Amino acid sequence: MSKIALCPRCKTEMRYVTEVGRSNGSKQVFRYYYCPACSLRLLDESFRVTIDGEAVVIRFSQGSRRPIVVGR
Repeated sequence: MSKIALCPRCKTEMRYVTEVGRSNGSKQVFRYYYCPACSLRLLDESFRVTIDGEAVVIRFSQGSRRPIVVGR
């Protein structure tokens, strides 16, 4: 059984989106749920990868708001 995420605002099926970008020498990855009906974005998780000298620093954060997940 596949599962879908419903928008908590309008109950429309949400899409799972990944965006990658660069900022100040670091790479950022954002993964979020997006509602095509009302444009609500709910952050699922984000990563920031920075090279600091000889070390690679990875910062991870997870969103606190989640969509409603139901079975199909």
